[in-house]
Amino acid sequence: MRRILSLFLLSPLLLSATDYTFVDLNSPWHFGAEFEMDPKGRPWHIETSGTWIGKGDLRHHDGGISLANAFASVYYSQFLSPQHALSWQVGYTFQRFDFEKNPRFEQKDFHYGLVSLAYITHGVEDWRWVVSGGLTANLQMLDEIGKSLVGYGFVWGRYVFQLTVGLHIGFFGYVGAQNGYLLPVLGIDWLITDKWKLNAVMPLDLSLDYIFTKEWTASLGWAAFGGPYRFPWRYKGGKEGFKDGILQFYSSGVDLSLNYDTLNNVRACVGAGYSFGGWAQIKNSHDRHGKYFKYDGAPYALAELDFTF
Repeated sequence: MRRILSLFLLSPLLLSATDYTFVDLNSPWHFGAEFEMDPKGRPWHIETSGTWIGKGDLRHHDGGISLANAFASVYYSQFLSPQHALSWQVGYTFQRFDFEKNPRFEQKDFHYGLVSLAYITHGVEDWRWVVSGGLTANLQMLDEIGKSLVGYGFVWGRYVFQLTVGLHIGFFGYVGAQNGYLLPVLGIDWLITDKWKLNAVMPLDLSLDYIFTKEWTASLGWAAFGGPYRFPWRYKGGKEGFKDGILQFYSSGVDLSLNYDTLNNVRACVGAGYSFGGWAQIKNSHDRHGKYFKYDGAPYALAELDFTF
């Protein structure tokens, strides 16, 4: 019954593209189950998602900014024991940053690849831990990969406080493209009744789920766009001293979605919402001389389709 509507899910560069529950479908993450993975379980998992955000008018400049992204990723999980597993990931991101009358660069389409490795364990009583790390880079700059390469790490623990309550703690961070950031993970998930579930794990997930059936839920959630807060995108080319500069952009919104989850091998989601607007900051290649461009809100749509086998 879990879906991460988060700083990550609707962002194409996902430090945590998933909560890794596909590795251990019998885990207490699904209420009432046991702390145990299935070494004979399904090792392959595929995730796909897409988001489109309409044009938001620039507040102090002519034109506007619209965003769209698509993400696809493949995971292979190795079951080391009933309580320990590794999950390898290879992924691809397409990001369109359509900035009318952009004064610093012309590139609109970004192509990024990523690889990661995660360790998932129930080895500590009443805890589920995910420890992951990975690398991502602009595929259009492979001949100078060091410019756009970003490394990231993620540690996330969930403690079973009660059968219907989980407590979360951890952190995530990244470094690269002359930037770095570290943020804590803290929060709670609570099955309030057999029909309502609250997810308040900041900054990963803030949503309220209504449970129709075991497979069908509706979610009212908060989302953010642009990658982890102040994530650096290295663009190709540029104007007037801004060649191969750094782009950072961020906005947030609220959406309503319909989710289907068999808890076994298929998960799907469609939804729509409204972005409250945000900002884009463009710097030169040395991460200096940044300028902010603030833009207004716009509607958006999202979709996700995942398979485990």
